[in-house]
Amino acid sequence: DTMDSLEIAPPPEDYLAAHPELAEDYRLRYALGEETSGSACLLGKHFVDPFSYTLSVVRDGFRREAPVDLPETFNFLIGLTVEARRRIDGVLAISGVDEKGRHCLVLWRDLRCTDAVALDAWFAEHRARLSETIDIVFANGDHTLGALRKPGEGWTAESIEPAFRALMFDAAS
Repeated sequence: DTMDSLEIAPPPEDYLAAHPELAEDYRLRYALGEETSGSACLLGKHFVDPFSYTLSVVRDGFRREAPVDLPETFNFLIGLTVEARRRIDGVLAISGVDEKGRHCLVLWRDLRCTDAVALDAWFAEHRARLSETIDIVFANGDHTLGALRKPGEGWTAESIEPAFRALMFDAAS
């Protein structure tokens, strides 16, 4: 489905025509990576609205948009055994233990509704009832959750997108 969903946007013809000495090198080294970098199936920079993500797929000879459950896909990629899944004030909070034995809290939000400052406030308000033990917090988009760690706490905070891409694409290579 990912390969079928690649959208190719070739460079302007006038650029390669103006620099014929670069044309062969471009085709051999950069064409596929550059021309497909904007494809939705390559997951972009941020998961702005992870609850309405779709992938263009072909089924039975017809192209259509199919929904993709990014939270569930991420759970699968990190090997998360889900213990709780709650939607609280617009944030989907999933807690569980990953394949490395870490207690994870995974936070998903629509970035247009909940920015980094709002997520910090949300976390400060709700963290006590989310999980007693946290080793790592994942959140989509830019965030500053790590700055909310209290003295003596050893958990870390990471962005979902780089971890998602690494597990999805780097593991395959």
